[in-house]
Amino acid sequence: MQMELNVREIAGRLKHNNEMAESHLDEIRSFPELPAAVVAEKLKQYIAAKLLLEEEEVSDNIIEMVRSNVAKASHMTIEQLKEMDRPGRCGSAPAVLSKRVMVYLDIQKNLGITLPAKDLPEVRTVQELTDMILQLPGISAEK
Repeated sequence: MQMELNVREIAGRLKHNNEMAESHLDEIRSFPELPAAVVAEKLKQYIAAKLLLEEEEVSDNIIEMVRSNVAKASHMTIEQLKEMDRPGRCGSAPAVLSKRVMVYLDIQKNLGITLPAKDLPEVRTVQELTDMILQLPGISAEK
């Protein structure tokens, strides 16, 4: 019975977070003239909701937010994850890098944009991601 309750709680939280995340992107899509700072905040909140982060885990640093998510999912501390999350044999990528790529792909898909793949590895902060998005043709924001 306790396990069922936990599954229901988790499912409810996932649904709630997905709805919140979608509402943040809806605002970006619906109001193309939003100030750049508002776009950055909406992207930050989108990423935080998708990664199921607590308020104290949310920051401008995308890598740190992803690291918090992966550490929790792996039942590790961030320090343990930093020690263990290394490229594997046969060219497999570290978990944090893989998850970060998934975040970028998700944002592209849900905003209907294509980010320059060659520049994405350098994007580490929400502000850098926002700047990249706002430079795309057809995307604008008040400065």
